[in-house]
Amino acid sequence: MNTNVKQQIAEWEMEGRNRVVSELENEFAVLNICDVSDWFKVTMGVDFIELGWEAECKHIQKFCENFQLYLYEVPGDRFYEWEGIEKAKSMGYKGVILSSLS
Repeated sequence: MNTNVKQQIAEWEMEGRNRVVSELENEFAVLNICDVSDWFKVTMGVDFIELGWEAECKHIQKFCENFQLYLYEVPGDRFYEWEGIEKAKSMGYKGVILSSLS
């Protein structure tokens, strides 16, 4: 992979990380699972692509616990952003991570 491609990927990952940080400052955070993955890579040096499913789940679970977030993760044909937000709010969470399993 050439240097320009690596640099562009690093910039995209930093943008995702920054979206997470910015969103967590809101009264109710609405996060995308891909941005959360970028947050882990940039902030913690943890690359979900290199992890197994169980290890990734443990990191996401701990992230949700730390920031009082609800993980809304459903198959794409049943994925509705508004539903994830409503569920999280109704259960008293401070935000939601949206993840479409499509």
